Amino acid sequence: MDLILPIISNIGLLALAAIVYSAMPGFEAGTNRIVRSSLIGLGLGLTAVLVMLTPIEFAPGVIYDARNAPLLLSGLVGGPVAALIALIPPVAVRASIGGVGMVTGIVGMVAISMCSVVAWAIVRRRTIHRVLPALLLYTAASSIISLPAIMLIPDKGLVWRLVTDFGPVIILTNVAGVGIWGLMIAHESRRRALVADLRESESAAREALAVRNRFISMMSHEVRTPLNAILGYAQLLRDDNLNAGQQERVDRLSVSAKNLLRLIDDILHFSQYQDRHAEVAVERWSLPQVVDDALSTVRADAAGKGLALRLPADGVPALLVEVDGPRLRRCLVNILSNAVKFTDRGHVAIAVSVNMTAERDGAERDGAKASDSEGGARLRISVTDTGPGIDEDRVERVFTPFERLGAVSTGGTGLGMAIVRAAVDAMGGSVSIASQRGAGTTVTLEIPTTVHGPAAAPAPAPEIHEYRPARDGTQVLVVDDIDINADIACAFLEQVGCRTAVAVNGADAVEAVRAGGVDAVLMDIEMPVMDGLEATRAIRDQATEEPARSVPIVALTAYASRNDMIACLDAGMNGYLSKPIDKVSLFDALVRVKVLSGASAPEARAAEASAGRPARSANAAGAAEAFSADRYAALAKLVPQETLQVVLEQAAAEIESLGAQVAAAHVDIEDKRQALHKMVSIAGNIGLLRLSALSRRLQDGIRGGGTLEPADIQEVSDATAQALAKIAELRSDKSPAI
Repeated sequence: MDLILPIISNIGLLALAAIVYSAMPGFEAGTNRIVRSSLIGLGLGLTAVLVMLTPIEFAPGVIYDARNAPLLLSGLVGGPVAALIALIPPVAVRASIGGVGMVTGIVGMVAISMCSVVAWAIVRRRTIHRVLPALLLYTAASSIISLPAIMLIPDKGLVWRLVTDFGPVIILTNVAGVGIWGLMIAHESRRRALVADLRESESAAREALAVRNRFISMMSHEVRTPLNAILGYAQLLRDDNLNAGQQERVDRLSVSAKNLLRLIDDILHFSQYQDRHAEVAVERWSLPQVVDDALSTVRADAAGKGLALRLPADGVPALLVEVDGPRLRRCLVNILSNAVKFTDRGHVAIAVSVNMTAERDGAERDGAKASDSEGGARLRISVTDTGPGIDEDRVERVFTPFERLGAVSTGGTGLGMAIVRAAVDAMGGSVSIASQRGAGTTVTLEIPTTVHGPAAAPAPAPEIHEYRPARDGTQVLVVDDIDINADIACAFLEQVGCRTAVAVNGADAVEAVRAGGVDAVLMDIEMPVMDGLEATRAIRDQATEEPARSVPIVALTAYASRNDMIACLDAGMNGYLSKPIDKVSLFDALVRVKVLSGASAPEARAAEASAGRPARSANAAGAAEAFSADRYAALAKLVPQETLQVVLEQAAAEIESLGAQVAAAHVDIEDKRQALHKMVSIAGNIGLLRLSALSRRLQDGIRGGGTLEPADIQEVSDATAQALAKIAELRSDKSPAI
């Protein structure tokens, strides 16, 4: 019993040290080999010292413990450096203890360390198949080899008694200690190797996904280039004098090309949304605007099938919500497109609600004051159709990529709902489908969001029938290294009376702009010599003199991701269009930067008759309704009467201050633009449409490189005064139209 307890204690301490080792992070990867061996040696040496705290005392001055177990493993797992360093701490401790067995103990430890180095050399040269038996055999052999060190004890009688009575105990202690340590270290090493392999596999998979996404992005770019030619020339042909049969062929050509473009977009979005590391860009978005943008993409198709698009009687909540707007819009477009595609008669209805989260409701119940303008919520959007429905056992298959449940003739890639699920998952939400065969389908999205107060309802886009250069002799520089793309863009521009010039790379574009005479630039991105982003930065550089430095630049590129758009705007561009280009979108982009003027046909003819010159840009602010009672009523529903009075008071103060900032001569043009930018939302939120639209038009003009004329400032002053008068009437519950 006197020996059993110290042995158990020794082996227990070894097991504890092994557990500590298992809990420590691995340092194999990226660590210098000498440093790694030194750390292993130091750890095993300290473990040997630890077990020396409870020795087995065979005789006065003669002790034994499980110190040899860590030493036997030191060279085996760490090499000669580890064996040397592991030897130092226990030798120092044994020397400090002293006694007749000191020399024997030190020589025995040196012998054990040498055995561990020999074992390391053997393992390096051959593979050991039966690890545990080989390890135990190595331990027993090393113990026997070190046993003759006992002969250094002067008392030979004691030596004989130690060999005969305690030799088996010494060997057993070494074998048990090494067995425990060896097994735990081997297990931990295998675990760490497996983790390293998994990390390497994850890294390889992530790199493969990145390569795949780059490939898809590149292919999207390359396929869009010929599609740009197909759709561009189809639009040009449509403007020619074609007979009915030729017109039909051109229309079918356009439809087929657009279907191919939709397929490319689906694959590109699916690959982007599958990337779990793709950033979710959460910003404040107008909820009515997001819904209206999605509905606008399916209105024509729904009208063609005689389907009604229904919104609830109270409309979409007029709120600013914090979401990834483009992702949410893509989800709604895919869901609505499916609903219209598979519904032959009846309607497609969309319902939108915003419900405050339980945490916010709980705070209000507990007496905490919740903000009237901001709070956590869940956005719920449901799209219901009167189509054929889906069998219950097939609903989940809708989310499977490339799975098409409808007839092949309906077309599509089978990626629409897979994109929806991936996008909603990325936003932390959920999507569900309720459907029955013959009873229609309802798709519901729920997305966590934050509410930031009221938002303006989307203003209807003005329908422009005629485009003209904003001034005589307007010249647009088309920068593209592909002749077909440049030819199409030039043909579109020449249709509306612009002069055109062509550059085949960014360096030529910079030179042409700095030479003067260029009123706008359509800039491709990927070009030889100098790409479009670098060329834009060079044009915006101080080395370029005004007015060339402020020339409007619109990106015209086959790259179609959000990151590409952000890169273009960050470089200093004023707009972004992805190929293939639609000429109306191109003209609208040039209207926004005041290179073209847009007006309805009657306005254009009246302007020509009265002024004898090209029609001026349609003044959306002047044509717009001055005040929207519906929008104001929507705001009034959202907030209590006392809060509404505060909102009106604050709006009046802000509008008066911002109007004065716009009118002040000493204020920088950029500060005036920011003031107009704020005025857009402040006025729009309470229904002051004229002031909001005017502010938007003027701030867009400044962003495009323009300035404010005295007439513009006077127009702002007049609109501001009218707005302040209207707010005063609203505060006193008088609401005559302005």
